[in-house]
Amino acid sequence: MRSGYQEARQQAAFDERQDRGRVLLTGVDAKAFLHALLTNDIESLAPGTGCYAALLTPQGRMITDMDVLADASVPPQVLLVVPSDVAGPLAARLDKLIFTEEVAVADVSASTTHFSVAGPAAARAVDSALKGLGYDAVASLLTKPFHNVRLSGASEDGLVWRTDELGLDGPAGFDLCVGSKHADVVRRQLHAHAAPLSPEARTILRLEAGRPEFHIDMTEDTIPLEANLLERAISTTKGCYVGQEVIIRVLHRGGGRVAKRLVQLRFDGREEAVPAAGDTLSEGDREIGRVTSAAWSPRDKTPIGLGYVHRDFARAGVALSVSSGGTATITAA
Repeated sequence: MRSGYQEARQQAAFDERQDRGRVLLTGVDAKAFLHALLTNDIESLAPGTGCYAALLTPQGRMITDMDVLADASVPPQVLLVVPSDVAGPLAARLDKLIFTEEVAVADVSASTTHFSVAGPAAARAVDSALKGLGYDAVASLLTKPFHNVRLSGASEDGLVWRTDELGLDGPAGFDLCVGSKHADVVRRQLHAHAAPLSPEARTILRLEAGRPEFHIDMTEDTIPLEANLLERAISTTKGCYVGQEVIIRVLHRGGGRVAKRLVQLRFDGREEAVPAAGDTLSEGDREIGRVTSAAWSPRDKTPIGLGYVHRDFARAGVALSVSSGGTATITAA
């Protein structure tokens, strides 16, 4: 079911992000510590801002992607929002890497609850939820993706941030993280001002925005350049980070050429004929890629999706055969 899809497009819809976990770093060295590990420029983040980044292996493969949120707390805090199954292992990994840095790492997934709100009326829904906790409205202060405000006081700490998770051209979005004991209050307030957003509806909105999802469209074998994350997740001007040598070698010596690239796809067919993840893509008799995720798009009135194809075919307009039947056209690469 795609319940909440139209509300997210036209009004507001919300979901409780049980697919996301949260790791909190506290201490004066938190940003510098992460800066040496992650692909993006963390050290220069001003309080109340953030970015999208990845943690790589020394071989340049993805361990995870994440939202990085540097708030204005004293002492400084940085919240990492990651896939839920990654949070615990990530916290343990980071903790083992601390030597002399003044930073503490904690997996706060169990003690916090994370809500996402999407749609033209998302700001009103978020501010109403904050009012239920005794806070003033803050949505109007968050004008760019990753802008965030730390909430503290009688209701204990929470964080609100602007998100572009469903695409810069998609519905407006805000995320709200609060202590789990306040989740019922927030949930009731959001229900009064927004429709529930099903996982299926979120997937459709994500695919319409062309956004890959870790564990689905990106895995531990993915080099971020294959998933077109250069502009979003990688700083080419910062100092060293884990896996940088591989990224720089591909960019500078290889001209940015990787063996395969993630592309957006439009399929022919009816709603009941959406291709499955793993369906192969072919050009003539040559198998050149596979589908990673697909769904019926009410906006486009056709199935759409994401998939990887050989770099020689990764360009808009290329038509491919799908193993389950029908054709796919690359709409963006």
